[in-house]
Amino acid sequence: MSGKQSRKRGRAAPDRASAVPAGPAGAAGSARALGSAGANGAVGHRRSVAPDELAELAARLADAPAAVCTAIDASAERVAGRYGAAAETWPEASPIEAGPAACVLRSNRSVVVDDTSEDLRWGCCPVSVSEGIRALLGVPLRDDDERIVGAVYVVDAAPRHWEEAQVEAVDRLAILAGNARPIRHDPAEPYPDVPHLFLSALLETLDVGVAACDADGRLLLYNRALRELRDLPASWSPTDGLEASLVTNPLLGLDGQPLPLTGVPLVRALNGEVVEQTDVIMTAPGRRLRIGSANAKPIYSGDGRCLGAVTAFHDITDRRRAERFADCELQVARALAEAHSVAHAAPTVLKAVARSLQWPHAELWLLDATSEHLEPVAQWSAPALDLRVELPSVTGPEGIVGSVWASGQPLWVPDLLTSPYVGSGEAAARTRECARQGLRTVLAVPLLDEGVVQGVLACFADTIEGGEELLTTLLGTIAHQIGQYMARRRADELALELARTKDQFLALVSHEMRTPLTAISTYTELILTDPEQECSAQHRLLLERVDRNTRSLRAIVNDLLDLAALESGRFTVSCDHVDLVAVVHDSVGAAAGAARAAGVEVLTDVPDRAGLWADVVRLRQVLDNLLSNAVKYSPHGGEVRIRVRTEDDTVRLAVSDTGIGIPEAERPRLFHRFYRASTARNHGIPGTGLGLTIVRAIVEAHGGTIAIADVPGPGTTFEVRLPASERPAATPD
Repeated sequence: MSGKQSRKRGRAAPDRASAVPAGPAGAAGSARALGSAGANGAVGHRRSVAPDELAELAARLADAPAAVCTAIDASAERVAGRYGAAAETWPEASPIEAGPAACVLRSNRSVVVDDTSEDLRWGCCPVSVSEGIRALLGVPLRDDDERIVGAVYVVDAAPRHWEEAQVEAVDRLAILAGNARPIRHDPAEPYPDVPHLFLSALLETLDVGVAACDADGRLLLYNRALRELRDLPASWSPTDGLEASLVTNPLLGLDGQPLPLTGVPLVRALNGEVVEQTDVIMTAPGRRLRIGSANAKPIYSGDGRCLGAVTAFHDITDRRRAERFADCELQVARALAEAHSVAHAAPTVLKAVARSLQWPHAELWLLDATSEHLEPVAQWSAPALDLRVELPSVTGPEGIVGSVWASGQPLWVPDLLTSPYVGSGEAAARTRECARQGLRTVLAVPLLDEGVVQGVLACFADTIEGGEELLTTLLGTIAHQIGQYMARRRADELALELARTKDQFLALVSHEMRTPLTAISTYTELILTDPEQECSAQHRLLLERVDRNTRSLRAIVNDLLDLAALESGRFTVSCDHVDLVAVVHDSVGAAAGAARAAGVEVLTDVPDRAGLWADVVRLRQVLDNLLSNAVKYSPHGGEVRIRVRTEDDTVRLAVSDTGIGIPEAERPRLFHRFYRASTARNHGIPGTGLGLTIVRAIVEAHGGTIAIADVPGPGTTFEVRLPASERPAATPD
């Protein structure tokens, strides 16, 4: 603010200037200035003017209801005298950088404000409209060395226009009270301590807490961020000393023990130590603990003398909390993985969450499918907590938990004592008991499954907490974990139930079909083989077709029964000495008729013998399935080749055809039940998609493997590997 523009609408204040104080002129200097001058400015000719009298005289000269007289030292502005009711709300002390003194010192002259609610210069001032101050006329008081050591503020509870005569009268009074002569200053020349003021203002705007002391340990600087971080009262000033701030708001080490004065980072730096990234816990009555990362170092002159020390604190509370929650997520995941239900894992989950938050209590409700109420399944409390009211069921949208259930949204309750979410009945009694035990802030989040609330997780703090957005996000992550687990459990249970139902259906259908099919097959065979039965050629042809289709249907039923046994765990093999070569010859002989009808040649390349310890019936089933598929999918004039080789302790069986082949991308799914390759479907070749599933089950039951071999040329080659030992391995006692 320039000398010619001291008010918003451009009216000039009296043009007088002086040096801004640069050092501890202090309240004592201000008191001397206020008490040494007579009303006419002559030293010793009249009695001293008391600060209260000076305030009253200034108010009367300006025709205002109130005034305040203050003393200014290097770090704070303090009230020395008051007059009028409106002056009673003026703060007892305020930092220079954030109080009305900042405007006086910055302009180095009178400050005229018609309306504090509209003047942008007054945005940082603690004297607000809510405290009853709407108009202000501030005039600096100076000592014998022309330094500003105080100020007179004439105030009004309503906006007003300060007349030039009023401004000049109060300014003249200040000159007389300070016994100093007016000094005009060249506006083009910077004021001597303007850089200091700009630095102080800059430090006040930082989010990093900064403090500094001189070589004797006296605090010179304690910025706004550090005062807020340590939750120091507004009346606290650096002149009170560092030790005084440790009485009500002690600093703790990470072990929870109070730091002695010699352990405070600033003092350690003053003793010559460079402190880097040292974590300390900052406490304050009724406020959650905060963690600060401190750096500090001594300040030396060019000749090596210690001039003091400086420290900086970064608030890393949220960072540390996020790190704890990352570990909490792992603990919750482990607890859920090892539990058979959410209720079983709940105590471990609640303990991990509460300890990560460093809150003393947590609760979990889950939706009961039968009652359709939220039922409490677990709670965890710190050892010192004694909640004597049991958790009630939640039946409607009342209380904290009921509100979250109804809305499906997280709920942050800053203070239980003033919460509107009390509810009624047992819920209200529970809330009152929590408040009686000292629980204050509550955060409750829903457990969602496809957008439907399946439960509520609530955590309680014993202090009034901040950080709503971060904590809601962190706790929401845990709730999402639990919700996903519940969804997976529900899906697994549904899949298990579907599989059980499907197996029961397959078994029922298979058994119910087998009986009539057996009768049809038996009667057809009797008619066809009984020489006494007279059938026309046409009737015999029809009966043969019935018999053939009946056999095919019986084969499907047998496959379904095998599949049901396989998936129910009842699929077994009965092993004995078996010659695989003999089984190959039997299977080829049985398929000869079908091969001739299809115009496919079946070739074998086998040794004299290949001994196995196997189930001959199941082994024949493997060969029949592979051979029938090879014949079925080969074109007329095609070729099917069966090879058997014995290598060390393994017998290899390969069945190759020159047929339509199987696309590479579909091979991983070929052994899945009911799956058929696209080439088979496109050629209209009938099949159920069960044969290869059963073949693999039989092979694996023998301790072997089956796969599609990569061989050049058309067609497909299935390769089976089976253990060659003719006796089972000895079982140790």
